[in-house]
Amino acid sequence: MTALLLRFWWIPALALLAALLVFQVQRNQIIHADLRASQAKLATARADLSKAYAAQAVTAVVGADVERRQVVVRYVTRTLIERVPIYVSPEVDRRYPLPVGLVRLHDEAAAGVSPVPGSAGEPDDAPSDTPASTLASTLIGNYGDYYACREQVRGWIAWSEQQKQVWNTR
Repeated sequence: MTALLLRFWWIPALALLAALLVFQVQRNQIIHADLRASQAKLATARADLSKAYAAQAVTAVVGADVERRQVVVRYVTRTLIERVPIYVSPEVDRRYPLPVGLVRLHDEAAAGVSPVPGSAGEPDDAPSDTPASTLASTLIGNYGDYYACREQVRGWIAWSEQQKQVWNTR
């Protein structure tokens, strides 16, 4: 029996080598599967990072565009307010006083409250102390605020649409 074992010693050694080879192949397959999964995660992370940079660029571009348009609105508003004395002279302010009712109605609209009929104080058709030039400047300022807000809302809409484009691309 010993002679037989000595003669065929290579069979158990070969079986052991085959088992080690199978084990190593399976181990390599697991390692490669893990590597592929890690590479896929890395590719996804890189794509997300690229999208984040693109989204950040969109924010900067849209923000700068909104700021540029608001600067124009503020300039136009300031210029128009500076021209009020040309179109509404001090003499017009003295000769044509605004009615108290108009001033009261404007103030209530600006405050966002309902007008109170028959409010205490002066009658609605009495002349007010508010000159027409003040009303003109106030209205121009209000329209300027409206246009500045409109540009900001348009910027938010543009930003939102561009962000959707960035994040919905594969």
